[in-house]
Amino acid sequence: MPSSKPLFSSVPSYPSAPTFTTVPSVTAKPTESSQPSSSVGPSYSNEPTSTARPTTSAYPSSSSKPSFSSASSLSSAPTLKQFQTNTESPTVSVKPSISAAAPSSVAPSHSSAPTSSLSPTATLNPTLSEKPSYSAVPSHASSEPSSTACTILADIACISEGNGSCDFFNPVGEQCIGGNAQELRFMYTSNSFCRGNNTQEDFICVDEITPDQFRPSSVYIKAFLEDSMYYEGIVNEGNVFSIFVTDDSDLINVEIRDLTNTFNAGSLLQRMTMSVQCREEDSLILPDTFGGLQLVGYRNEDQGLKSIYTDLVIQYVASNMGSRNVLLTSVIKTTPMTGTLSLLPMTESIFSVPGYTEVFSELLTVNLAAIVGGLGLEFSIFVKGEDTATGNECEDSASYTLKINEA
Repeated sequence: MPSSKPLFSSVPSYPSAPTFTTVPSVTAKPTESSQPSSSVGPSYSNEPTSTARPTTSAYPSSSSKPSFSSASSLSSAPTLKQFQTNTESPTVSVKPSISAAAPSSVAPSHSSAPTSSLSPTATLNPTLSEKPSYSAVPSHASSEPSSTACTILADIACISEGNGSCDFFNPVGEQCIGGNAQELRFMYTSNSFCRGNNTQEDFICVDEITPDQFRPSSVYIKAFLEDSMYYEGIVNEGNVFSIFVTDDSDLINVEIRDLTNTFNAGSLLQRMTMSVQCREEDSLILPDTFGGLQLVGYRNEDQGLKSIYTDLVIQYVASNMGSRNVLLTSVIKTTPMTGTLSLLPMTESIFSVPGYTEVFSELLTVNLAAIVGGLGLEFSIFVKGEDTATGNECEDSASYTLKINEA
Protein backbone atom coordinates (compact mmCIF):
# COMPACT_ATOMS: atom_id res chain seq x y z
CA MET A 1 0.00 0.00 0.00
CA PRO A 2 1.32 3.51 -0.72
CA SER A 3 2.18 5.64 2.25
CA SER A 4 -0.23 8.21 3.67
CA LYS A 5 1.84 11.05 2.37
CA PRO A 6 3.23 10.13 -0.99
CA LEU A 7 5.64 12.53 -2.49
CA PHE A 8 5.76 13.09 -6.22
CA SER A 9 8.29 14.82 -8.33
CA SER A 10 7.37 17.89 -10.29
CA VAL A 11 7.17 16.00 -13.55
CA PRO A 12 5.43 12.59 -13.19
CA SER A 13 1.81 12.38 -12.30
CA TYR A 14 -0.14 9.28 -11.23
CA PRO A 15 -3.88 9.78 -11.64
CA SER A 16 -6.67 7.40 -10.77
CA ALA A 17 -4.98 6.28 -7.49
CA PRO A 18 -2.96 3.36 -8.79
CA THR A 19 -2.51 0.39 -6.51
CA PHE A 20 0.82 -1.37 -6.06
CA THR A 21 1.64 -4.57 -4.26
CA THR A 22 3.62 -4.24 -1.05
CA VAL A 23 6.77 -5.75 -2.45
CA PRO A 24 6.50 -6.24 -6.18
CA SER A 25 9.21 -8.48 -7.44
CA VAL A 26 10.64 -7.66 -10.80
CA THR A 27 13.56 -9.38 -12.40
CA ALA A 28 16.58 -7.49 -13.54
CA LYS A 29 15.17 -7.81 -17.02
CA PRO A 30 11.53 -6.84 -16.59
CA THR A 31 8.77 -8.72 -18.28
CA GLU A 32 6.60 -6.84 -20.70
CA SER A 33 2.88 -6.91 -20.08
CA SER A 34 0.42 -8.25 -22.62
CA GLN A 35 0.48 -4.75 -24.05
CA PRO A 36 4.22 -4.41 -24.73
CA SER A 37 6.10 -1.16 -25.25
CA SER A 38 8.24 -0.68 -28.31
CA SER A 39 11.87 -0.26 -27.32
CA VAL A 40 14.74 1.10 -29.31
CA GLY A 41 15.94 -2.28 -30.50
CA PRO A 42 13.82 -5.22 -29.28
CA SER A 43 15.03 -8.73 -29.89
CA TYR A 44 12.48 -11.54 -30.39
CA SER A 45 13.04 -15.18 -31.09
CA ASN A 46 11.04 -16.77 -33.89
CA GLU A 47 9.23 -19.05 -31.45
CA PRO A 48 8.92 -17.32 -27.97
CA THR A 49 9.09 -19.57 -24.93
CA SER A 50 7.08 -18.79 -21.81
CA THR A 51 9.09 -19.58 -18.66
CA ALA A 52 8.47 -19.06 -14.96
CA ARG A 53 10.73 -16.03 -15.17
CA PRO A 54 10.06 -14.51 -18.58
CA THR A 55 12.98 -12.87 -20.26
CA THR A 56 12.81 -9.85 -22.52
CA SER A 57 15.49 -8.16 -24.55
CA ALA A 58 18.32 -6.30 -22.95
CA TYR A 59 16.88 -2.88 -23.56
CA PRO A 60 13.06 -2.84 -23.21
CA SER A 61 11.91 0.19 -21.21
CA SER A 62 9.03 2.62 -21.30
CA SER A 63 11.26 5.45 -20.08
CA SER A 64 14.56 6.72 -21.33
CA LYS A 65 16.68 4.83 -18.79
CA PRO A 66 14.65 3.28 -15.97
CA SER A 67 16.47 1.62 -13.09
CA PHE A 68 15.01 -1.30 -11.16
CA SER A 69 16.50 -3.06 -8.21
CA SER A 70 16.23 -6.79 -7.88
CA ALA A 71 13.71 -6.35 -5.06
CA SER A 72 12.31 -2.85 -5.25
CA SER A 73 10.09 -1.41 -2.54
CA LEU A 74 7.77 1.52 -3.02
CA SER A 75 8.53 3.70 -0.01
CA SER A 76 6.52 6.63 1.22
CA ALA A 77 8.59 8.87 -0.92
CA PRO A 78 9.56 7.09 -4.10
CA THR A 79 12.24 8.74 -6.11
CA LEU A 80 11.77 9.03 -9.83
CA LYS A 81 14.30 10.19 -12.36
CA GLN A 82 13.90 13.64 -13.79
CA PHE A 83 13.01 12.52 -17.29
CA GLN A 84 10.63 9.71 -16.44
CA THR A 85 7.12 10.60 -17.44
CA ASN A 86 4.11 8.41 -16.83
CA THR A 87 0.86 9.62 -18.31
CA GLU A 88 -2.62 8.34 -17.59
CA SER A 89 -2.33 5.95 -20.50
CA PRO A 90 1.00 4.21 -20.88
CA THR A 91 3.05 5.60 -23.72
CA VAL A 92 3.13 3.42 -26.86
CA SER A 93 5.10 4.15 -30.00
CA VAL A 94 3.28 5.03 -33.23
CA LYS A 95 3.82 1.53 -34.60
CA PRO A 96 2.90 -0.89 -31.80
CA SER A 97 3.09 -4.64 -31.85
CA ILE A 98 -0.06 -5.96 -30.20
CA SER A 99 -1.15 -9.51 -29.52
CA ALA A 100 -4.56 -10.80 -30.52
CA ALA A 101 -6.22 -9.94 -27.20
CA ALA A 102 -4.09 -7.71 -24.94
CA PRO A 103 -5.68 -6.60 -21.65
CA SER A 104 -4.51 -3.25 -20.24
CA SER A 105 -4.78 -1.73 -16.76
CA VAL A 106 -3.65 1.46 -15.06
CA ALA A 107 -1.35 -0.51 -12.82
CA PRO A 108 0.12 -3.41 -14.78
CA SER A 109 0.35 -6.75 -13.07
CA HIS A 110 3.32 -9.06 -13.56
CA SER A 111 2.37 -12.70 -13.28
CA SER A 112 4.83 -15.54 -12.88
CA ALA A 113 3.57 -17.17 -16.08
CA PRO A 114 2.91 -14.50 -18.69
CA THR A 115 0.50 -15.12 -21.55
CA SER A 116 1.87 -14.82 -25.07
CA SER A 117 -0.04 -14.54 -28.31
CA LEU A 118 -0.77 -17.71 -30.27
CA SER A 119 2.01 -17.45 -32.80
CA PRO A 120 3.72 -14.05 -32.71
CA THR A 121 6.49 -13.60 -35.21
CA ALA A 122 8.87 -10.66 -35.30
CA THR A 123 12.11 -9.96 -37.07
CA LEU A 124 15.20 -8.66 -35.31
CA ASN A 125 14.26 -5.09 -36.15
CA PRO A 126 10.55 -5.26 -36.98
CA THR A 127 8.89 -2.70 -39.19
CA LEU A 128 5.24 -2.23 -38.34
CA SER A 129 2.66 -0.62 -40.54
CA GLU A 130 0.81 2.36 -39.19
CA LYS A 131 -2.43 0.40 -39.13
CA PRO A 132 -1.46 -3.22 -38.51
CA SER A 133 -3.88 -6.07 -39.09
CA TYR A 134 -3.97 -9.00 -36.67
CA SER A 135 -5.62 -12.38 -36.85
CA ALA A 136 -6.29 -14.68 -33.92
CA VAL A 137 -4.65 -17.60 -35.71
CA PRO A 138 -1.97 -16.69 -38.24
CA SER A 139 -2.35 -18.23 -41.67
CA HIS A 140 0.63 -19.78 -43.38
CA ALA A 141 0.05 -20.42 -47.09
CA SER A 142 1.58 -23.55 -48.52
CA SER A 143 4.24 -23.08 -51.15
CA GLU A 144 2.70 -25.98 -53.09
CA PRO A 145 -1.08 -25.63 -52.97
CA SER A 146 -2.86 -28.92 -53.53
CA SER A 147 -5.40 -29.16 -56.31
CA THR A 148 -8.80 -30.65 -55.63
CA ALA A 149 -9.84 -30.63 -59.27
CA CYS A 150 -10.70 -33.79 -61.19
CA THR A 151 -8.44 -33.63 -64.26
CA ILE A 152 -8.57 -36.13 -67.14
CA LEU A 153 -6.52 -35.81 -70.34
CA ALA A 154 -7.51 -37.58 -73.57
CA ASP A 155 -5.09 -38.21 -76.44
CA ILE A 156 -4.64 -40.32 -79.59
CA ALA A 157 -1.34 -41.66 -80.89
CA CYS A 158 -0.58 -43.37 -84.22
CA ILE A 159 2.31 -45.84 -84.55
CA SER A 160 3.30 -47.44 -87.85
CA GLU A 161 5.28 -50.63 -88.42
CA GLY A 162 8.59 -50.73 -86.60
CA ASN A 163 7.42 -48.08 -84.10
CA GLY A 164 7.67 -45.44 -86.78
CA SER A 165 5.62 -42.30 -87.26
CA CYS A 166 2.44 -42.16 -89.31
CA ASP A 167 3.91 -39.62 -91.72
CA PHE A 168 3.20 -41.20 -95.11
CA PHE A 169 3.67 -40.20 -98.74
CA ASN A 170 1.71 -41.49 -101.72
CA PRO A 171 3.12 -45.00 -102.39
CA VAL A 172 1.52 -45.46 -105.81
CA GLY A 173 4.20 -45.70 -108.51
CA GLU A 174 7.09 -46.47 -106.14
CA GLN A 175 9.63 -48.79 -107.82
CA CYS A 176 12.12 -51.05 -106.09
CA ILE A 177 15.60 -49.75 -107.00
CA GLY A 178 18.90 -50.87 -105.47
CA GLY A 179 19.66 -54.18 -103.82
CA ASN A 180 17.46 -57.25 -104.31
CA ALA A 181 14.08 -57.31 -102.60
CA GLN A 182 14.20 -58.89 -99.17
CA GLU A 183 10.41 -58.87 -98.81
CA LEU A 184 7.59 -58.77 -101.37
CA ARG A 185 4.00 -58.12 -100.23
CA PHE A 186 1.17 -59.44 -102.40
CA MET A 187 -2.62 -59.50 -102.34
CA TYR A 188 -4.46 -62.36 -104.01
CA THR A 189 -7.24 -61.59 -106.50
CA SER A 190 -9.33 -64.45 -107.89
CA ASN A 191 -10.20 -62.79 -111.22
CA SER A 192 -6.63 -61.89 -112.26
CA PHE A 193 -5.02 -64.27 -114.74
CA CYS A 194 -1.63 -64.30 -116.41
CA ARG A 195 -2.49 -61.21 -118.44
CA GLY A 196 -1.32 -59.02 -115.52
CA ASN A 197 -0.21 -55.46 -116.19
CA ASN A 198 3.48 -55.80 -115.20
CA THR A 199 6.27 -55.13 -117.71
CA GLN A 200 8.94 -57.35 -116.17
CA GLU A 201 11.17 -58.91 -118.83
CA ASP A 202 11.84 -62.18 -116.99
CA PHE A 203 8.26 -62.76 -115.88
CA ILE A 204 6.80 -66.15 -116.88
CA CYS A 205 3.18 -67.11 -116.13
CA VAL A 206 1.04 -70.13 -117.04
CA ASP A 207 -2.69 -70.56 -116.26
CA GLU A 208 -3.65 -74.20 -115.66
CA ILE A 209 -7.35 -73.40 -116.07
CA THR A 210 -9.19 -71.37 -118.64
CA PRO A 211 -10.54 -67.91 -117.78
CA ASP A 212 -14.12 -69.18 -117.80
CA GLN A 213 -13.38 -71.74 -115.10
CA PHE A 214 -14.13 -71.04 -111.44
CA ARG A 215 -11.27 -69.78 -109.28
CA PRO A 216 -11.86 -69.99 -105.53
CA SER A 217 -11.57 -67.05 -103.12
CA SER A 218 -9.34 -69.08 -100.79
CA VAL A 219 -6.25 -70.75 -102.24
CA TYR A 220 -3.02 -72.43 -101.20
CA ILE A 221 0.13 -70.52 -102.27
CA LYS A 222 3.76 -71.62 -102.31
CA ALA A 223 6.80 -69.42 -103.11
CA PHE A 224 10.08 -71.26 -103.51
CA LEU A 225 13.24 -71.77 -105.51
CA GLU A 226 14.65 -75.27 -105.68
CA ASP A 227 15.01 -76.40 -102.06
CA SER A 228 14.39 -72.96 -100.53
CA MET A 229 10.83 -72.28 -99.33
CA TYR A 230 9.96 -68.58 -98.92
CA TYR A 231 6.24 -68.90 -98.24
CA GLU A 232 3.59 -71.63 -97.92
CA GLY A 233 0.03 -71.34 -96.65
CA ILE A 234 -3.65 -70.50 -97.16
CA VAL A 235 -4.48 -67.04 -98.50
CA ASN A 236 -7.93 -65.47 -98.71
CA GLU A 237 -8.89 -63.04 -101.43
CA GLY A 238 -8.20 -59.44 -100.39
CA ASN A 239 -5.69 -60.44 -97.74
CA VAL A 240 -2.04 -59.31 -97.84
CA PHE A 241 0.77 -61.79 -97.29
CA SER A 242 4.57 -61.45 -97.41
CA ILE A 243 7.19 -63.49 -99.21
CA PHE A 244 10.57 -63.18 -97.47
CA VAL A 245 13.57 -63.87 -99.69
CA THR A 246 16.19 -64.98 -97.18
CA ASP A 247 19.06 -65.65 -99.59
CA ASP A 248 20.66 -63.99 -102.60
CA SER A 249 18.30 -65.52 -105.16
CA ASP A 250 17.38 -63.37 -108.16
CA LEU A 251 14.27 -65.39 -109.08
CA ILE A 252 11.41 -67.12 -107.27
CA ASN A 253 8.74 -69.61 -108.37
CA VAL A 254 5.10 -69.19 -107.26
CA GLU A 255 2.29 -71.76 -107.37
CA ILE A 256 -1.41 -71.05 -106.72
CA ARG A 257 -3.54 -74.12 -105.94
CA ASP A 258 -7.08 -74.69 -104.76
CA LEU A 259 -7.88 -76.26 -101.39
CA THR A 260 -8.87 -79.81 -100.63
CA ASN A 261 -11.61 -80.68 -98.18
CA THR A 262 -8.93 -80.99 -95.52
CA PHE A 263 -7.54 -77.50 -96.38
CA ASN A 264 -4.38 -78.81 -97.95
CA ALA A 265 -2.87 -77.92 -101.34
CA GLY A 266 -5.07 -79.19 -104.17
CA SER A 267 -5.06 -78.80 -107.95
CA LEU A 268 -2.66 -76.36 -109.59
CA LEU A 269 -4.41 -73.22 -110.84
CA GLN A 270 -1.47 -71.01 -111.85
CA ARG A 271 2.32 -71.05 -111.81
CA MET A 272 4.78 -68.25 -112.44
CA THR A 273 8.43 -67.26 -112.27
CA MET A 274 9.42 -63.67 -111.46
CA SER A 275 12.52 -61.61 -110.72
CA VAL A 276 13.20 -60.18 -107.27
CA GLN A 277 15.99 -57.91 -108.45
CA CYS A 278 15.45 -54.17 -108.06
CA ARG A 279 16.55 -52.92 -111.48
CA GLU A 280 14.69 -50.72 -113.93
CA GLU A 281 13.99 -53.67 -116.26
CA ASP A 282 12.63 -55.82 -113.43
CA SER A 283 9.71 -53.44 -113.03
CA LEU A 284 8.81 -54.10 -109.40
CA ILE A 285 6.39 -51.17 -109.28
CA LEU A 286 3.47 -50.57 -106.89
CA PRO A 287 0.74 -51.75 -107.49
CA ASP A 288 1.47 -53.85 -110.61
CA THR A 289 -0.09 -57.33 -110.97
CA PHE A 290 1.76 -60.59 -111.56
CA GLY A 291 -0.79 -63.24 -112.51
CA GLY A 292 -3.24 -63.61 -109.63
CA LEU A 293 -1.02 -61.56 -107.32
CA GLN A 294 -0.92 -57.77 -106.96
CA LEU A 295 2.33 -56.24 -105.67
CA VAL A 296 1.37 -53.92 -102.78
CA GLY A 297 4.70 -53.57 -101.00
CA TYR A 298 8.41 -54.31 -100.99
CA ARG A 299 11.47 -53.87 -98.79
CA ASN A 300 15.14 -53.75 -99.66
CA GLU A 301 18.27 -52.50 -97.96
CA ASP A 302 18.43 -49.24 -99.91
CA GLN A 303 14.83 -48.00 -99.70
CA GLY A 304 13.45 -49.74 -96.67
CA LEU A 305 9.73 -50.55 -96.64
CA LYS A 306 7.39 -49.13 -99.28
CA SER A 307 3.81 -50.31 -99.00
CA ILE A 308 0.30 -49.44 -100.11
CA TYR A 309 -1.23 -51.46 -97.30
CA THR A 310 0.33 -50.74 -93.94
CA ASP A 311 -0.37 -51.94 -90.42
CA LEU A 312 -1.06 -49.20 -87.89
CA VAL A 313 -1.60 -49.16 -84.15
CA ILE A 314 -4.03 -46.48 -82.99
CA GLN A 315 -3.67 -45.79 -79.25
CA TYR A 316 -6.54 -44.18 -77.33
CA VAL A 317 -5.10 -42.66 -74.14
CA ALA A 318 -6.80 -41.51 -70.92
CA SER A 319 -4.52 -39.99 -68.24
CA ASN A 320 -5.28 -38.84 -64.68
CA MET A 321 -3.42 -35.51 -64.56
CA GLY A 322 -4.84 -34.30 -61.23
CA SER A 323 -4.05 -35.08 -57.61
CA ARG A 324 -7.23 -37.06 -56.88
CA ASN A 325 -8.21 -40.70 -57.39
CA VAL A 326 -10.59 -40.96 -60.32
CA LEU A 327 -12.88 -43.62 -61.76
CA LEU A 328 -12.89 -43.75 -65.56
CA THR A 329 -16.60 -44.16 -66.19
CA SER A 330 -16.69 -43.66 -69.96
CA VAL A 331 -14.16 -44.11 -72.79
CA ILE A 332 -15.68 -43.89 -76.29
CA LYS A 333 -13.86 -44.06 -79.63
CA THR A 334 -15.07 -43.17 -83.11
CA THR A 335 -13.28 -44.53 -86.21
CA PRO A 336 -14.08 -44.84 -89.94
CA MET A 337 -13.89 -48.62 -89.57
CA THR A 338 -16.00 -49.32 -86.49
CA GLY A 339 -18.03 -46.16 -85.99
CA THR A 340 -18.72 -45.17 -82.36
CA LEU A 341 -17.82 -47.83 -79.81
CA SER A 342 -17.24 -47.94 -76.04
CA LEU A 343 -13.83 -49.16 -74.94
CA LEU A 344 -15.11 -50.10 -71.47
CA PRO A 345 -17.24 -53.17 -70.78
CA MET A 346 -20.82 -52.23 -69.96
CA THR A 347 -21.38 -50.96 -66.37
CA GLU A 348 -17.65 -51.25 -65.61
CA SER A 349 -15.18 -48.51 -64.72
CA ILE A 350 -11.42 -48.27 -64.22
CA PHE A 351 -9.79 -46.97 -61.02
CA SER A 352 -7.11 -44.39 -61.84
CA VAL A 353 -4.63 -42.95 -59.33
CA PRO A 354 -2.88 -39.58 -59.96
CA GLY A 355 -0.39 -39.91 -62.82
CA TYR A 356 -1.92 -43.17 -64.11
CA THR A 357 -2.40 -43.61 -67.87
CA GLU A 358 -4.77 -46.11 -69.45
CA VAL A 359 -4.05 -47.05 -73.09
CA PHE A 360 -6.50 -48.81 -75.43
CA SER A 361 -4.83 -50.09 -78.63
CA GLU A 362 -6.36 -50.97 -81.99
CA LEU A 363 -4.51 -52.71 -84.85
CA LEU A 364 -5.58 -51.65 -88.34
CA THR A 365 -4.51 -52.40 -91.89
CA VAL A 366 -4.93 -49.27 -93.98
CA ASN A 367 -4.91 -48.84 -97.75
CA LEU A 368 -2.88 -45.65 -98.09
CA ALA A 369 -3.67 -45.38 -101.80
CA ALA A 370 -7.38 -45.12 -100.98
CA ILE A 371 -6.97 -41.91 -98.97
CA VAL A 372 -4.61 -40.07 -101.32
CA GLY A 373 -6.07 -36.66 -102.13
CA GLY A 374 -8.98 -37.17 -99.74
CA LEU A 375 -9.84 -35.78 -96.33
CA GLY A 376 -8.02 -38.61 -94.57
CA LEU A 377 -9.19 -40.93 -91.83
CA GLU A 378 -10.61 -39.31 -88.70
CA PHE A 379 -10.24 -40.89 -85.24
CA SER A 380 -11.62 -39.47 -81.99
CA ILE A 381 -11.93 -40.32 -78.28
CA PHE A 382 -14.15 -39.04 -75.46
CA VAL A 383 -13.24 -39.71 -71.80
CA LYS A 384 -15.22 -39.05 -68.60
CA GLY A 385 -14.06 -39.53 -65.02
CA GLU A 386 -15.49 -39.19 -61.50
CA ASP A 387 -13.66 -38.11 -58.33
CA THR A 388 -13.86 -41.05 -55.91
CA ALA A 389 -14.08 -38.75 -52.86
CA THR A 390 -16.31 -35.87 -53.96
CA GLY A 391 -18.21 -37.36 -56.89
CA ASN A 392 -17.22 -34.41 -59.10
CA GLU A 393 -17.01 -35.27 -62.80
CA CYS A 394 -14.47 -34.24 -65.42
CA GLU A 395 -14.13 -35.03 -69.11
CA ASP A 396 -11.93 -34.47 -72.15
CA SER A 397 -11.80 -35.36 -75.83
CA ALA A 398 -9.21 -35.59 -78.60
CA SER A 399 -9.06 -36.32 -82.33
CA TYR A 400 -6.49 -37.41 -84.90
CA THR A 401 -6.59 -37.34 -88.71
CA LEU A 402 -4.46 -39.73 -90.78
CA LYS A 403 -3.49 -37.99 -94.02
CA ILE A 404 -1.17 -38.68 -96.94
CA ASN A 405 1.47 -36.09 -97.67
CA GLU A 406 1.75 -35.17 -101.30
CA ALA A 407 5.30 -35.35 -102.65
